[in-house]
Amino acid sequence: MSVELNCGLKMPNIAFGFWQSPAAECAQALEAAIDAGYRCLDGASVYGNEADIGEALAKVLQSGKVKREELFIVSKLWADDWHQVEAACDKTLKDMQLDYLDLYLVHMPVGIDKPAGLDSLGRQQRSKVPTHVMWKEMEGLVKKVLVVGRLLKLLRDPSCREVVGSPPHLQQLADCPMVPH
Repeated sequence: MSVELNCGLKMPNIAFGFWQSPAAECAQALEAAIDAGYRCLDGASVYGNEADIGEALAKVLQSGKVKREELFIVSKLWADDWHQVEAACDKTLKDMQLDYLDLYLVHMPVGIDKPAGLDSLGRQQRSKVPTHVMWKEMEGLVKKVLVVGRLLKLLRDPSCREVVGSPPHLQQLADCPMVPH
């Protein structure tokens, strides 16, 4: 089963995610997921295992077990990369040994300015990059065909709705049964 996004892409309803997958186990996990029928693979740069996934994915694709066009591959822009959207996407593509992603999400609804350090209450500082600026950069990835669909995980900044060229195609809500809510 799949869902059709408002941009016309069909995305499988269920994805195999690599959150907290140890790098050494990614190859085995990826092969098992493909063998079990998963065609949507969900990763993120912050998981720290995209290079390992890419290595395993290259082997699986080379074996002919599955074609790239049969897969729907998702990654995410981390909160401290709002100032370098294209560079972050390029790193993901290089690490995963891909020419394009099917979906590139904004992982967190608020950007982080890591070099600014912590505020007086010990919290990370918010990014100085406004949401609508980051969104325009995300749209630029689509125009360069690095990302097939343009998406934003959570769009809470109302100013974006007035200045962006296109609406988000997906709002992803994660339900992790093992994580207490």
